[in-house]
Amino acid sequence: LRIGPTIDGKTNMWHLEHKRESDVVVTCPPSLLEQLTLLDPEYVGESSINDQIPMNVMEKLLAIPSFVKSYDEKGYSPEDYSSLCAFEKTHVEHLSATLKILEFVS
Repeated sequence: LRIGPTIDGKTNMWHLEHKRESDVVVTCPPSLLEQLTLLDPEYVGESSINDQIPMNVMEKLLAIPSFVKSYDEKGYSPEDYSSLCAFEKTHVEHLSATLKILEFVS
C-alpha cells in the first residue's frame, strides 16, 4: 500500500480506496499507519473495487505479457504464480513487515 497520488492539493490513497466494497482484509504495517496522517481528515473518496480502469491505463497494462497472463483467470497456476519475481519480492516484504508488526506490538 502506498500513499498517493496527490491531486488538486489533496492526498489520496488509491491502493486502499479502490478496495472499498471488496471482500479484502488489509494488514497495514506501522510505517503505513504513520503515513495516514498525511491524508486530509475531511477526505472521503468515492472510489471502490467496482470502478472502471481508464482505457489508457488498460492499454498500457495489456502491453505487459505478465499482466495479460495475470489478468486471465486461468493465466497462472498457483505454482507458476508463486515463482514470479514480483511475488517472491512481495513475499519477502510481507515477512519483513510481519516481523516489524510483531516487534511494534511487543
